[in-house]
Amino acid sequence: MAWSGVGIDLATNEPTREALREAVRTVLDQPQYRQRALRMADEFAAIDTRSAILGVISELVAGRQPAHAGRPAADKPRRAGQRG
Repeated sequence: MAWSGVGIDLATNEPTREALREAVRTVLDQPQYRQRALRMADEFAAIDTRSAILGVISELVAGRQPAHAGRPAADKPRRAGQRG
């Protein structure tokens, strides 16, 4: 979630209660997290998922590789070792 600007990377799979409490408080108290979440919600709402899926299926059935296949999202920075 940190890569998207809507959360904080605690850099552990087992954060302490204090670290978790501090991260939640930070996300709730600092408006940039809410603003980014609202922008992300707008971006998701603008996606015509059904048409996108049908387009990919049509291209695959026609024997072509979908136009977006293999390209990462342009605004999504990745850390070393991160998949997706």
